Amino acid sequence: MATEGKITKADGRNPSGTSYWEYPKSSGVKIKEIINRSRGEDFGASYQVVVPARITGYRRIRRQFPTLAEAKRFTDQELEGKEEYGTRYFDLTGSQRIEALRAFNMLPPGDSLVDAVSFYLSHHHKENLRLSLAEAVDEFISEQETLNLRPRSMDDLRYRLGVFVDAFDGRNVSDIRTEDLRQWLSGQSRLSPRSLKNFRNTVCRFFNWTVNKDKPYRIDNPAEKVPVPKIDWKPPVILTVSEMKRLFSFAMDNESDRELIPFLALAAFAGLRTAEISRLSWKSIDLRRKLVTIGADQAKKRRLRGIDLSENAAKWLRLSDCKEGAITPGNLYSRLADLRERAKFTNWKGEKSNALRHSFGSYHFALYDDAALTAGKLGHKANDDQLFDHYR
Repeated sequence: MATEGKITKADGRNPSGTSYWEYPKSSGVKIKEIINRSRGEDFGASYQVVVPARITGYRRIRRQFPTLAEAKRFTDQELEGKEEYGTRYFDLTGSQRIEALRAFNMLPPGDSLVDAVSFYLSHHHKENLRLSLAEAVDEFISEQETLNLRPRSMDDLRYRLGVFVDAFDGRNVSDIRTEDLRQWLSGQSRLSPRSLKNFRNTVCRFFNWTVNKDKPYRIDNPAEKVPVPKIDWKPPVILTVSEMKRLFSFAMDNESDRELIPFLALAAFAGLRTAEISRLSWKSIDLRRKLVTIGADQAKKRRLRGIDLSENAAKWLRLSDCKEGAITPGNLYSRLADLRERAKFTNWKGEKSNALRHSFGSYHFALYDDAALTAGKLGHKANDDQLFDHYR
């Protein structure tokens, strides 16, 4: 029996008198002590690791080692590989693992094998690996256009990836390194942490696509190792009652601005998202039943949603002279900006972004003290994290 300090205590003995271990406990992996015999003579013990098929996913693995410590190190390595890569980890043959170890030994200390292979591939003259970044992004965007994404989502994708391509003009898609991306993002000092996070996540999504293609353009995603900027939580800004009154008063005082009243009412007194209101027509509003129906093609989450209108929301909507066609007039954003300027609201785009919807959610929760009810009105999921992060 082995004598290797604290790790020698066996779980039991085989009929032959040799010891066995389950390592780690309850893992299903067994380590068996094997007595090496030849022509009736013992030549000491070795240790056989047996990884069952239920762990590897398709076949049992047996490996033998001269010491128990080495057997346990191998077991730890196999289980860590399974945890990180799933059963794909066991796809490597023994010769492939030996080749990988040889490659590691050839690398300078601290260098990555994946980076070394990426460098090789980027300089290997294969057509798909010499593709320019601009060409790869164009192909990615063309594919995304077939996936029925919202126009707003596609516009955001084109914008962020356009900025990315401009920053790496002339580079091949396989040439971009993690350090390149880190330096690029750290140099965007004018951007907020949230914008930096959005850029990083968009680029990461693009590189995932390059890796997962049938004929990959890369073998790794360099954006995965770029840290995600931390975003400081800030209390949401909502309009006071007097501010809300001022906004609606200015809208009523100008005949042209009255066309904005339905939008203001649905945002402030029904909590609809700006994009949802922009897709609505008057056919979606039943003033008799005081109900708004947001179709799956109009809602952010693409789920049908019905919203009961409060009495004040219904009264404001009834003031509209035209109750046909789209709810919102043309040039909505510029007209809203003009209204806010005349009503003397400053920094609306920053602090008061989504202030009308945030105001509805905050006042509704304060009135009813029912997080699930308010979340349902806002079109959130069942959990309340979104509610408490963005409303008060």
